[in-house]
Order: sequence, then C-alpha cells, then structure tokens
Amino acid sequence: MIALLAAAGVAALGWRYRWLTWDGAVAAALVGAAVFGFGGWAWAGALVAFFFSGTALTALGRGRKTQPEHRGRGRDAMQVLSSGGVAALLSTLWGIGAGADCFRLVLPAAFIGSLASAAADTWATELGMLSPHPPRLITTWQRVPPGTSGGISPAGCLAAASGAALVAGVGAWGDGRSFTAAWIAGVLAMFLDSALGATVQASFVRLDGSVGEDREPGARLVRGVAWITNPVVNLFATLAGALIAALIYGL
Repeated sequence: MIALLAAAGVAALGWRYRWLTWDGAVAAALVGAAVFGFGGWAWAGALVAFFFSGTALTALGRGRKTQPEHRGRGRDAMQVLSSGGVAALLSTLWGIGAGADCFRLVLPAAFIGSLASAAADTWATELGMLSPHPPRLITTWQRVPPGTSGGISPAGCLAAASGAALVAGVGAWGDGRSFTAAWIAGVLAMFLDSALGATVQASFVRLDGSVGEDREPGARLVRGVAWITNPVVNLFATLAGALIAALIYGL
C-alpha cells in the first residue's frame, strides 16, 4: 500500500504538469508500485532516475521537437508500459520469489538492464534531436531529419551512454558487476531500437504530406509493419536490454 501511494503521488505529479496523460499516469502508478513494492529502494531509485531525467530532457528545447509528447501532450499508457513494463514484470517475479536460483541470480541485472535501455533510448532521442548535425539512418547512413526513427548521431550516442550509465549506477547500488552488465546492455539495446526503427517500425504519410509514426485518419503506410509502432519497438528494446544484461552478468 505504501508503494502504491508513493507511486500514485509521483504519477499524479506527472499528470498535473502534463508529463503524462491520464491513462499514462495510471500506468505509471502501477509500474511504480510494482517496482517499489517488490524491488525495494534501490530498484525504485533506478525507475525514478529514469522517469525524472527523461522528463527533464523531454522539456528541454521543446519548441524544436516534433513528437506530440514533446508538445505538452505527455506520454500515454502504451509509452509508459513499453518503457517500464518489463521492469515491472521482473520486479514482480523477484518479489514473489519466482524462478530457480540461476534465474534469480541474474534477475537484478536484468531489471537494471531493461531500465538502462529505456533511458539510453530516451536520452538519445531527446538530446539527439537538438544536435546541430542531422542524424544518419543506421541502415543506409543517409542523412535524415531530426527525430526520424532509426536515425543516430554522435550527440545521441553519447547521450545514450550517459543515460544508461546514470540509471545503471543508481540501480546497481555500488555493485560494479551489475553496473557493467546493465550499462553495456542499455547501449546495445539502443542500437537495436534504432535498427528496428529504421526497418520494421511503421511510418505513415499524413494527408498534409508530413511523415509521422501515428496512424491518423487518412494516413498511408509507407514503411515498416503497421502494428509495429514506436511503443512496440521500445518494448522489444527493453526486453532485449534485460536479456543482454542477464547474459553478461551470468557470464
């Protein structure tokens, strides 16, 4: 109950300042309650570090960004669950004592790796869009407009490494082995996210000729698979980050 009330308080703050939509606030409260309630202070600290750092970077240079969540709409439930859903699931498994000893041995590193991946992607996106140098598509190396899915830049890559390091450092709580596994996993998962964004993630042309990731009425699919949206790609990336961190830690 304490965990739920604390998470609900943070989520309400996010809704109040339009960092989250109302359904995003509900999802954030549930994710936060699972992480804090089952994982404890260190795990909750990693989630808080991800949430507040990502929120601050989203607001940075908002007038130069194009996505709706950067224009004051806030992140919705799908976006919240795609970033924190894997972490919430792993926290629950940890709290209820599920799995064999070998599974539980790597579970904390997997948890931190999932959030480090989410942080790496968020930091890369938010700061990469502000870079004076246009990004290049990770698959073809062609220059693309800032904010294009699959685009990477030196500034974005440096930001990704920094975001992953912050969350991994908070979550590892002085455990160098967990930090190293989660940090590497976060950076690698960010590149996977970019590769998926450049290939299978859906991209639509709107009626006014602009290109976006949301399927608005009358929009036409021009790239990728219709159901593989940005939240789906983020979910894949955080899951990959958890698996990579678990593998590195186990080895």
